[in-house]
Amino acid sequence: MVIDTLIKEIASETPDPEKTLKNFRGLLHTSPEFLEENPQQIEKIAKLFSYSQFLADYSIKNPDRLSVALQNLSEPASKQLIISKASEKCESVVKATLQIRRQEAMRFLREMKKNHLLRITIRDTSGITSLNECMKELSVLSEAIIELALNISHIFLREKFGDLSDDTLSIIGLGKLGAEELN
Repeated sequence: MVIDTLIKEIASETPDPEKTLKNFRGLLHTSPEFLEENPQQIEKIAKLFSYSQFLADYSIKNPDRLSVALQNLSEPASKQLIISKASEKCESVVKATLQIRRQEAMRFLREMKKNHLLRITIRDTSGITSLNECMKELSVLSEAIIELALNISHIFLREKFGDLSDDTLSIIGLGKLGAEELN
């Protein structure tokens, strides 16, 4: 009951208290122990639930991902860190059959994006980062995903057509992405 009272109190301070409470109920339904184990994070979760329904739905379905995001709020996103963490998973994606690998590769890139977007958004809504830092992290995430997609594509193309001469496959980011101003 103490958690219920705390949730209602904190939700009332968000921009959309009704939506926040609805999302908390969803989280309590899928993972009743989550809020009991993370009472110090309720305010951050409430802000996330109030601002982003997409990430609230993702968190409710994947409370373990929300937990990881909350544990890693102090570290800003860096392209090298994102790619190094993803490289281990990429190797397992490459070992399956070609059709399964394509599906797994796309699923992997989507999940990676959601996980990092969750962490970046919580950092933003909690006031841990400035707007400029948040935009920079979004640009870094986009660059990392594009680089990983290019690397995976190279693997698939080499397997199908052999070695590519002079790395003839490229992606060119122009405009906001090229200037690290993605928003």
